Amino acid sequence: TAPQAVSVASFPIRIPGSLALSESLMSKIGDIGISLVFLCAFCFIPAGLIIYPVQERVNKERQLQRLAGVGPVLYWTAALVWDFGLYIAATLISAAVLAGFAVSVFTANANLPACVILILAFGLAVFGLFYYLQRWFSDGTTAYLVLFCGSIFVGINTVVAVVIMNVFSWMLNFGRIA
Repeated sequence: TAPQAVSVASFPIRIPGSLALSESLMSKIGDIGISLVFLCAFCFIPAGLIIYPVQERVNKERQLQRLAGVGPVLYWTAALVWDFGLYIAATLISAAVLAGFAVSVFTANANLPACVILILAFGLAVFGLFYYLQRWFSDGTTAYLVLFCGSIFVGINTVVAVVIMNVFSWMLNFGRIA
């Protein structure tokens, strides 16, 4: 048999700094888009579940429950446990999807457990706030719409503020480098 050989030549692609910066910027914009989708999803769950306490209060179903011996502490504890259990299930499914698709912004540097804890803490805070605010509404669908839009508004403004602060820090760093 004849001797065989393999030869390799490498010609690296030279990417100008402006193109690398635009690719990095597009990656960041994609990450922000994914975060906004998750924001919508995790604002939807508590807002959708607030319909039932509002309807129970308006229809005076809680008075019937109190007559049956269900006190306010037991009622709100059971409501929180059930609603938060659904929220935990949605969070775990989302974490599995993020891990399965290896979305780098959520899974790089072992960020996934921190993201899950942050989402769960957000849910616990929002449930408490929404339970408190449910007494302001006389219709469940109005409560859903107002609370969902309010939480989305606050979340989007927070994301925009973080992005603006990051842009300013990039500009300061770019100014030091140039």
